[in-house]
Formats: sequence, structure tokens, C-alpha cells
Amino acid sequence: MTRAAEAMQLTQPAVSLLMKQLQEEVGAPLVDLVQKRIYLTSFGLDFQDTARRILDEARGFEERTAEKKGLLSGTLRISAVSTGKYIAPYLLAEFLRLHPHLDLALDVTNRAKVLEDLAANRADLALISVLPEKTALESLPLMENELVCVAQRPLAAPLPADGVYPLGVLEDVPVLFREEGSATRTAMERLLSAHQIEPKKKLVLSTNEAVKQAVMAGLGVSIVPLIGMRSALREEKAVVVPIRGLPLRSTWHIVWPSGKVLSPAAHAFVQALRTDGPRWIAQHFG
Repeated sequence: MTRAAEAMQLTQPAVSLLMKQLQEEVGAPLVDLVQKRIYLTSFGLDFQDTARRILDEARGFEERTAEKKGLLSGTLRISAVSTGKYIAPYLLAEFLRLHPHLDLALDVTNRAKVLEDLAANRADLALISVLPEKTALESLPLMENELVCVAQRPLAAPLPADGVYPLGVLEDVPVLFREEGSATRTAMERLLSAHQIEPKKKLVLSTNEAVKQAVMAGLGVSIVPLIGMRSALREEKAVVVPIRGLPLRSTWHIVWPSGKVLSPAAHAFVQALRTDGPRWIAQHFG
């Protein structure tokens, strides 16, 4: 209720009164109060889905009307995995310069939540680096994603003659992991498992930025997207550790559900990425 009041710029008692009036109007309870927490009833969940469809239809109509006037308006809703925050703002900034009437809602979270938002139509498009196997998506490849091993300073272990450590070196140093649901963590675990490597000490952090700061503080080493460490490496606050089997490579994609009719804003963004994306990427990440 408090968050709803803030979003609507109303007082909390006013929102509570509106909710009471709404329940009287529809003739069924929409929420339950359990131990001072509010939960949607089964009817409330159905009402929520209906309300979302109505609002989506209204938003789509507004955007189509603006499109006929030669303008793009409305809100472009993008969901991006955590590391996507190093990429998405640059691409969106270029696009929004071309379409200043558009609003933007960018949610940066882990991969599991991104795919959930996409399936629930809470996002028009998503930025991910690993395509899911069991979800039907259309995708536009953007740029390569490299995962490298980083540390605050070179490892104490003697560097082999060929200048590359075996993967087993990670057994003897603290290794920093992302949380469950992270594509980076999944890639790390698959690599270590395939070579039967089990680090003696693991630390779990919830975001890429937390991992980055922990590496720079000397808490341990980690396998992270190179794009998120560029400034730290440039400022010599961290180093890349050469390890056999790395870097791991994937591709950044903009994705949307197969068969989904994109909003005018989302369609225009995809088209802009097709035509101007390579130039934007070369300009900011080349």
C-alpha cells in the first residue's frame, strides 16, 4: 500500500480507501491481510491480470496513435541481466536521442527474473548473454561477451612456463560466485564441474558490482564478464589471470517472445539496433 501510494502520489489512507471501494465495486475480496502482510486472493490475481491487459491495450493504442502522427511515444520497457547495465544505457541513450518523446523503464536484475518478466509481459524486450534452451524467443545478436578470471594482483602461485595457469589453480584460492539464477554463476559452475574443480573456499555475492568491488578489495578471484571490469583493469585495480580454458565466450542478444507483436517503441528499438547498433557498439565498446 505504501509503494502504491508513493507511485500514485497519494497518502496511504487514500489508497486503502480506494482499494476498499474497488472491492465493493467488484463484489469480491481482492486482498487478504495475514500477519500484517497483504496478499492477493485468487480473484485478486485474476483481477490483476485483467487490469494489466487493459492497461497494455490502452498503452498500445496511445502508442499507435502517436505513431500515426509521426512520433514515438509511450514507455519502452527493457529488462537486462546484471552485466547488461554496462551495455544497455549506451544503446538506449543513442536511441532516445532519436526519439525524445519516449519514456524508458529499465530493470537490471538476474537472468531468472529477466526471463520471468519477459514471460509475464512486464518487459517488451530483454538483454541477455545466454539464450535459454526451453523458452521460445526471437533474438538479435549484438556483440561478444567474454568471461575472464580476475584478481586484485597476480596469483602467488608460480606462473607456468607457457604463461597460462591450469584451471586447478582455482582450488587453492578464495573464489567469488554470483547468486543462484545468475548466468555468470551457471557458466562458472559448468566450467569447474567439467574439470572436477572444487574451490576450497567460496564466497557468494548478489551482484556483478559487488563481485567487482570484492575482487578489487582482495577478497578473492572470480570469473566475470570482461566488459564490467574495463575501468578496474585500466586503472590497474585488478588484473586478468591467464587460465587455460578461459575466456568463455557468449553473445549479447536482445530477445522477445516468439510471436509477440512488439509495441511501436520496441519495434523501432529493434530496427535501430539492426541498422545503427553495429556503429553504436563500435563507438562505445570498440
